[in-house]
Amino acid sequence: HHRAAPARPGVRAGLAVGRELAERDLPFLIVDANARTGDSWRNRWDSLTLLTPNWANRLPHDDAPADPHAYASGADFVATLERYARSFGAPVRERTTVTAVERSTSTFMPGMERQPSGPRSVVSDSSERTGLTIT
Repeated sequence: HHRAAPARPGVRAGLAVGRELAERDLPFLIVDANARTGDSWRNRWDSLTLLTPNWANRLPHDDAPADPHAYASGADFVATLERYARSFGAPVRERTTVTAVERSTSTFMPGMERQPSGPRSVVSDSSERTGLTIT
């Protein structure tokens, strides 16, 4: 059983939570509607640059950025996300959309195309754009 399943997170937040769970040897699953980690960044404008400096975008247990005061390009940020996911073997279920999460007696049942066994916890972003319903 997966103890925690980040449901429809921003990929950066989902990976950060996943890394913390991995550090504690807790089983988890990261769900991403995109085909590949970082696609939400990869599919934006070629000229995209992050609005915050590299030091503010550092992920838990990751190496310090080479230039902490620089602003990464979208492509550089995607490369960082992909490397970070590989660094701890992040279990990412891609091309999967979570539309709802219902609580049962001891677990949550995410409404998604490929159903995981019921996690005991769910982590979700709080963005209104997700359309995710948790009951």
